Amino acid sequence: MASTNSTHTLRWGFSGFGPRNSILVKDVVVALLAEREMVKKTNFNLDFHIFEQNGDANEAGAGHAFQSDCDATINSDITGEIPLANSHQIPGKYKHIVSAASDLAGSVAEELEANLNRYETEFRQRNPAAFTLLKENTDEDGRVNTTRAFATRGLIGKVQGKTIREVLEFARKEVPEIQVTVHYGHTVVGADFSVPTEPKLLVSKNKDKTEEWFDFDFVQLANGTTGRVPVSDDVASKAFSSTPNIDAIRSFLDKHGVLDAEGLIKQGSRIGVTGIRLSGYDCIPLLMNLTKILVVTDDGWRIDEEEAKKYKGLLSFISHHEGDVAPPRHTHTLDWPGKISLLNTEEMHTILLQQNFDWLSFAIPILKANVAAEIGTLPSKIYPAMTTEERFADYHRQTSQHRLNMTTETGLLRAGKLAMLEGFGFESDPDLANQSLVLKAPFTREHRAGFPFRYSGAYDITQPAVARAASNSDFFNHWGTFWSHIAASPVAIQDMIAQLFGLGVARFAKGSFREIELKPESPEIKLGDHSFDVLFAPKVLTSTADVLLQSIKGQVKEMAPGVPDYCKGRFIANLNGDPISAIDVGSGGHGTTETLPDGTRTVVGVQWADTNNHLSASDQAATSSRTLLLLSALKAQGSKEPVKSLLQTYNETLPSQSEFGAEVAALEPTWREVNERSCFLKALERCFSSESDSASFANHAEQGISRSGREACIGFLEKGNPGVKTFYVEELAKIPPFKPVSRDHFFFRRHLDFTQAEIERIWSKVFKI
Repeated sequence: MASTNSTHTLRWGFSGFGPRNSILVKDVVVALLAEREMVKKTNFNLDFHIFEQNGDANEAGAGHAFQSDCDATINSDITGEIPLANSHQIPGKYKHIVSAASDLAGSVAEELEANLNRYETEFRQRNPAAFTLLKENTDEDGRVNTTRAFATRGLIGKVQGKTIREVLEFARKEVPEIQVTVHYGHTVVGADFSVPTEPKLLVSKNKDKTEEWFDFDFVQLANGTTGRVPVSDDVASKAFSSTPNIDAIRSFLDKHGVLDAEGLIKQGSRIGVTGIRLSGYDCIPLLMNLTKILVVTDDGWRIDEEEAKKYKGLLSFISHHEGDVAPPRHTHTLDWPGKISLLNTEEMHTILLQQNFDWLSFAIPILKANVAAEIGTLPSKIYPAMTTEERFADYHRQTSQHRLNMTTETGLLRAGKLAMLEGFGFESDPDLANQSLVLKAPFTREHRAGFPFRYSGAYDITQPAVARAASNSDFFNHWGTFWSHIAASPVAIQDMIAQLFGLGVARFAKGSFREIELKPESPEIKLGDHSFDVLFAPKVLTSTADVLLQSIKGQVKEMAPGVPDYCKGRFIANLNGDPISAIDVGSGGHGTTETLPDGTRTVVGVQWADTNNHLSASDQAATSSRTLLLLSALKAQGSKEPVKSLLQTYNETLPSQSEFGAEVAALEPTWREVNERSCFLKALERCFSSESDSASFANHAEQGISRSGREACIGFLEKGNPGVKTFYVEELAKIPPFKPVSRDHFFFRRHLDFTQAEIERIWSKVFKI
């Protein structure tokens, strides 16, 4: 790239300073350090303007989940060190800032380990589940294991904010190539994309509501997981929907007369909770701290059953869906904990390449069969329909097994579902399986395992033409329970609630949130025959609450009303389909639900599903920080349409149509193989359907791994099960042909984000390395 005489200042506007934009800004600072010489040759500086609705600078990076006063726990690990391209080029004296920018887990561990006694005391007093998790994940030398849930979200938010401020202060002093101005207490309420290469943002000052337009070269929208209170305004007057904080909860309960003179919840009180998954769980350990039900020891909590008897019916969890509760997290990785594998990584990869395919309805029965074979039961007995009370009792039983280091059904289901979502089969060594597949299918596999597969998993099935031709409700019925297992609750929280159900402290109230009412003549909240003194109603996520997203309707191309049709790179497209210099990493790509003419429901436009995932935010920022520098360099170089230039350069780096076609065509035998195994498992279920057949099913299932094994097994079974061979042959005849996605659909539509390898190839072309 030729050097220019004048320095170009590129203005970037950012809506929101939650996790996604704050992590991106940190990574840009590191990228500038790593590529300082390259940037100097291109002669550009960056002028960042960030608009954050929260007026408190100490809440930088917090977003909706990590407010510093949040006493709820995290449900999983947090981001460890994310490798950043060419960080080895950064001088050693800046090592501390690279760690602050790219290793949140390390920063949190450092804070905890330096102040362990203080945090143990704080968690013990405020959230006994958080105290238990911290104790479980701290070794004898005081080192904290950050690969599990181990702390409150508030602590994560505090440390994250500290690292952000550290990086921004460093940039102010040491990185003149970038200037960052954060406008706290400002909300982006509108945008003007009439000139695609000159986006404008309309910003409102929260204090006086005055509005001002700002002009930029590029903008990034990261309004996060916007939410709304799920009940009517009348009911909301007696509902707690704020950040889970024990002081705020205590004040709320006291205001509504639920606390006694000792500051404990009155016996006979009735508290409703909307939802029975993670957000519904958040406040429960805090509420229990306002009773004497929990006894907190130096190792964690236990329940005093005599105290629990005094609070029969205290909690009512409200949901439409019977038995569909967040399970306990018995496994923490996608490493397969079983001895048998009925689905390998190449097979799962091939399944995901089939165009417009309901891969969940195909793959879940294989997983259930595999789990059944592992624990010695039948597939029909894996995750069967249950009442909510039965489900919690079953999970408590499994957790008791888990505590004895036994492999559990829910642990196997989570490992299997996590593996499938990230593009893997059931592998004891996923990394080795992935390396092998990259060698065989580099174009479709390299750097795609993990989050790229996660967010693209529902794209094809929710394309408008596919979703409106026939309901995709079967897929999304699986999708809901699929994510429930993946986002499983830490045992220290989930089993607390399971035991409360077992003791009658908690119960289930079936109904819609819209049916909850507060009538003027009664002080009680009502749902059918159920009544509550107060309600805990965590906000539900919805893109309709995103004011900015709603404001750009009519300016942008849409897949469905309110759902933009994004270009590669998550660039928003104008009505002509041309990319705008505006990136959206919020909830706009999460799709919407429509009603078809026959009355069935279908989901349209799921282009990603990772907005509320902190690990995904870090993973994406590692590449999007370099995308930002590429766009800036292209504009500084003189490109009138830098986004189009970027996408054109990207297209030049792709394999040819014939190369791509040859790679996917080579997987046709794999498609046939996994489909034949699916047919075989169906035949097995036909032969073994009673409880007494459990051992026989497990013994025969493993024979399905090879074609010769299947044929021999079917021949043997035919003797005692006449007709099973005919059934198997008929099922084989139904196997659909392998119709993999096209090259352009795969790279430009299904996978909207750039991979690290793709960005580096573009980088080499733009900077002529």
